[in-house]
Amino acid sequence: MLDFIREDDEVVVISMDRLGRNSRDISNIIEQIKHKGATINILNLPSFEGIKDRNLKNLLTNLVLEIQKYTAEQERKTLLERQQQGIKLAKERGAYKGGVVQYSKDSKNPQRRLIYNTVVSMLKRKADGEPITIKQIADEAGITRNTVYRIKKEIEYDKNTD
Repeated sequence: MLDFIREDDEVVVISMDRLGRNSRDISNIIEQIKHKGATINILNLPSFEGIKDRNLKNLLTNLVLEIQKYTAEQERKTLLERQQQGIKLAKERGAYKGGVVQYSKDSKNPQRRLIYNTVVSMLKRKADGEPITIKQIADEAGITRNTVYRIKKEIEYDKNTD
């Protein structure tokens, strides 16, 4: 859609969360829309249809968007804080064990053990100076970057404790 927007177009979306995954994504997309000279109309936010002055309409829309982004970000932070508090309390009670590690040298699943060993091998090549990124390792192994970082942290810990 962003490739086809032209000056004086109006982008209509049902809700702000349809524009992006987080505040930064939403801000970037809104900036792209503005840069192309288009306006944005988010249906679940107040409508400024009656305002004829385009600049005033854009100003009010931007104000509402900034307030909504701030509110969403604060709600997300509050949710994460409550989640962490809940995990802490559950750990204190012994009720929280965390997720089961899927990819490890001791994995009972041979395919996952092979993927683990492949990642370890690629991380060693990276440590030896081969120009390979964590993202490339994750993509090639078919796992997430967070899993690659966890494996990297694990092998660095093992190396330092030997």
